[in-house]
Amino acid sequence: MSDFRGSRENTWVAIYKDFGFSFFPLKERDKRPLVSSWKEYMTRKPSESEILKWKGSGIVNYGVVCGAISGDLVVIDVDKEELFSKLNLGEVANETFTVKTGKGYHIYLRCKDVKSRALEWEGEEEIRIQSDGHYVVMAGSIHPTGCVYEHFLTSKLEIKTADPGIFEEIERRWKKYHGIDIVEEKKGILEWKTKRAESLEKFKRRINIKKIYENYLTIERDYGTYWLALCPFHMYQKPSFVVYLSGVYHCYEC
Repeated sequence: MSDFRGSRENTWVAIYKDFGFSFFPLKERDKRPLVSSWKEYMTRKPSESEILKWKGSGIVNYGVVCGAISGDLVVIDVDKEELFSKLNLGEVANETFTVKTGKGYHIYLRCKDVKSRALEWEGEEEIRIQSDGHYVVMAGSIHPTGCVYEHFLTSKLEIKTADPGIFEEIERRWKKYHGIDIVEEKKGILEWKTKRAESLEKFKRRINIKKIYENYLTIERDYGTYWLALCPFHMYQKPSFVVYLSGVYHCYEC
């Protein structure tokens, strides 16, 4: 068993090295770094002597550094099998190197200037876009549950260069799956209506309603909160046209 694990791990170390990734050792059956200074591997790749030392020590688990140091590596970390299926992420996974994890998938892509972010639902992270400042567990490592991080067999052994829009598309699918898109659309409409109403009120406060009406009417009587004028719509010669401060008007003869 130990020979098999060593052979498998050495194979994946060589493959990840050929991918041009930076990596470092993790604790046995754990996701936590074995070394205290793992962040130095965000700016440099491990040396041959370090890799040989790790192999000689029987290290099985490794962390793969995302971001610029690993050739602009971005990993889509999907925590649930259901999401992988419902969001149709298999079409993405089949076109690039993908790893089956303990609960979900790591989809490897190359893309510049992608910010790390998490998509949360009810307090739980369901999808993480892992880039600079983050790492994922290497294939061949062992999950705390005992499961092995395995190559998703229908995926390729190469890293696809992706358009940045793919991450927005995945987020759009995720929002649609949870109905967040409808909520955001309604919220957007409500915000637009609120801003429109606020703008209208500001406009109404800036203008003098009485002066505007005086351009078209002869104000006969001013009662403070409303005025009486001759109605412009008929020939009746007594003031019957009432104008209120709000701008509302009414003729009692029409």
